[in-house]
Amino acid sequence: MSAYSALAACYDIMNGDAAYEQYLSLLLSYLPKGNNTTVLDVGCGTGDLAIMLANCGFKTFALDLSLDMLTVAAKKVEKAKKKPFFIQQDMREMKVPSPVNLIYSIYDSMNYLNNNAELVHTFTRIYDSLQEKGKFVFDLNSRHRYEDVYKDNTFIMEDVGVFLSWENNYNPKTHYCDFYLHIFLETPSGSGQYRRSFETQRQRYFPLQTVKKCLKQ
Repeated sequence: MSAYSALAACYDIMNGDAAYEQYLSLLLSYLPKGNNTTVLDVGCGTGDLAIMLANCGFKTFALDLSLDMLTVAAKKVEKAKKKPFFIQQDMREMKVPSPVNLIYSIYDSMNYLNNNAELVHTFTRIYDSLQEKGKFVFDLNSRHRYEDVYKDNTFIMEDVGVFLSWENNYNPKTHYCDFYLHIFLETPSGSGQYRRSFETQRQRYFPLQTVKKCLKQ
């Protein structure tokens, strides 16, 4: 499972079209109203959705494996009165202070799990972290995403002070997709000098029937 170390600085640029408002509306439809309502974001990245929920008045916990991601997230709320409680944890070994009303994991965070056993184990951790009648909302990348979008394609992303080359290699037999990320960050900002980083990541495609079977276990 990747720690997203080099990618944290340009994660928000990569996810510039993220549908956070739509996800927020969906999550709010599952949440009971009240000051005691608690939420957990599993794989929060740089924290945008967790911050939105905290601003709505919910006690929000947000965990991620990457300290770099959490550092970016924490900077966004340095002066905010309402902010999530950020926690550095591996979702496979997640622990929360007390059971929560809602747990969510979005934008393919769970595709970083390596196999069915890890998926079952993580589902169990999530179940144990929910209050009675609590809800779990999550997404996973589809077969179409891996076979038709990622495939063996390369994506180029560029913004002020950032250049990213993202190569993909999907193996339909193993269901693994490897990402090769070449990241160039202007360091320090405005200097015209760029620092190059290279990072590899791996995701796995989980067919719907496999996910349903793992949930039942």
